[in-house]
Amino acid sequence: RLTGIDVSSGAVEIAQHRHLNELVEGSRFENHPFDDTGLPDGFADAVMSTDALFYAADQKVLFEEVARIGKPGSRLAFTSFELRARRPVLAAGPVLDYRQALEAAGFEIQTYEEAPEWESRTRAVFSGILEQREKLQEELGETAANLTIAWARLRPQELADSRRVFVVANRQ
Repeated sequence: RLTGIDVSSGAVEIAQHRHLNELVEGSRFENHPFDDTGLPDGFADAVMSTDALFYAADQKVLFEEVARIGKPGSRLAFTSFELRARRPVLAAGPVLDYRQALEAAGFEIQTYEEAPEWESRTRAVFSGILEQREKLQEELGETAANLTIAWARLRPQELADSRRVFVVANRQ
């Protein structure tokens, strides 16, 4: 069973719109904040996140919630950005390192590394977004597309003050 939780109602709508629930029987997508997922204790065998956790206001509270919903021995895998300073374009940060908050929440870190070639790949994504502006407006609608395009124009200026990490940790 797949349960998708996102802080963005727009992301939940996109997931539902793409009919991902048809690929995994019984899957569902819900909108909840990082610190209150709405899931019961010991719910998950695994938790994963892609480039979102740096938005959480309190990393300690975030990983406590992940530990609460994970079964003993469950695995957490994520990519996220470490930000040396608050990033206006992202409205996030600073997040210097996730290890202390992970360990305080009861996770044993298995992997903590800079994602390979993250900067060149991220810049390629931004270029692709800017090249496909019209198609994005058709697919996402004007508001979402314009926000995405603005992000792709402004975020590259902030890459020098961040790094993207790949982390795998087990709940003890």
